Amino acid sequence: MTQPFALDDGCNIHYQGFPMTWLQHTINQLDQAGVQCRFSTSGHQLSGWIMPDGMGVFHQSGITLEVQPDTIVTAHTEGLRRARQGAANHHFGRHVLSYTQLRAGDWRADGDKWVKECRADLAGLTGHLSIHVTFKSGAAELMRFYTEFESEKHARAHGINRVSKGRVGGSLAEGEVVRTLTGRLTTSFPKIGIDTERKAGNTIKRVDQWLIQNALDEATDRGDEFNALRFKEALSKPQQADKDSAEDYLFGQQPVVIPSLLRELVPDTRTELIAKPVVTSYVGGSRLSAICNDTADTP
Repeated sequence: MTQPFALDDGCNIHYQGFPMTWLQHTINQLDQAGVQCRFSTSGHQLSGWIMPDGMGVFHQSGITLEVQPDTIVTAHTEGLRRARQGAANHHFGRHVLSYTQLRAGDWRADGDKWVKECRADLAGLTGHLSIHVTFKSGAAELMRFYTEFESEKHARAHGINRVSKGRVGGSLAEGEVVRTLTGRLTTSFPKIGIDTERKAGNTIKRVDQWLIQNALDEATDRGDEFNALRFKEALSKPQQADKDSAEDYLFGQQPVVIPSLLRELVPDTRTELIAKPVVTSYVGGSRLSAICNDTADTP
């Protein structure tokens, strides 16, 4: 069933394409979008909903009110997760204005400490951004917030020994970042879940998307329009040949391009286009599945 509401990248609510707040939603819509639970804010005990953007909403005496995510205290697991995610995202959006997130990652929680890693731009430099948050126990109140940024240019020159280079057929742990063939940092390896058949299937889909998206980012970074178009087209439903090709493009050895016999007949303005390497797709073994299986056993 298609949801009538949606959140944009700035955590703003849209209903059927129009911006609005949760106060403009009906009770049925709040039930559909939120998780119903008990929570407190500023010492007041309430029963209401915590919404996808972390906002708390409650309805009393015919009036609907909102509370900010960072004021919420609750024992409800999903409600607390939403409130914390909303509090961290809102804090970043309000106070960290130097960065432009090119592609945001997912928050990884370790108790009260959360980390999100993403690709971002700072003053014209593209690099790897880590956002670190520590929350008050049982609450969405931020106790500590800081960011770490390393440009890809600096990483190539100074960080070779700190982050390992990815390899074809290698296994990766959840949240791990590796270097591509050109030295560029990948985004964090996605969340792993194999408790049920459904979770395992979703894990495979996340890994597929991670692989193709990183290959697309790599091609864009290289200025390789041909392969960027191929990987962009493969994003929605990648085939095994697409995944093998993407893995080789990121971590394998690039094929040597044999000079064309007609090269002398081509104007100089096209020399760069001819000289660019092109990755040939092939149907190989199920190497991507091997990555998932190996990773699932990582403690």
